[in-house]
Amino acid sequence: VPCHNSKNAGAPPIDWSCAGYWSFLVIEFVKGRVTEERAINEAEAVVYATLYSGLSFKIAMGNILILGAALAFIQEQLDKALHILEESVAEIEVRFTQHYLISII
Repeated sequence: VPCHNSKNAGAPPIDWSCAGYWSFLVIEFVKGRVTEERAINEAEAVVYATLYSGLSFKIAMGNILILGAALAFIQEQLDKALHILEESVAEIEVRFTQHYLISII
């Protein structure tokens, strides 16, 4: 299931893309598609935000999140996991964007 997110046109976005392999969901966070600089702090913040909501990821290379689903799962569980992920990323995008703007001023 390929997906991509980059919502904030005027702010420095947290770009992320994901791919599904068997029962794994792999999400890579970068600071920009041009440089593909790893968004390590942002990825770590997303891990803690999702964990707070009951979703646990493994983190690799600092910016890659891996979700290993059970072999027998139902669509509602996957939908809930993706909903938690999207809400967590949106929350972290706001936090890091506000921090970025404050540090410029």
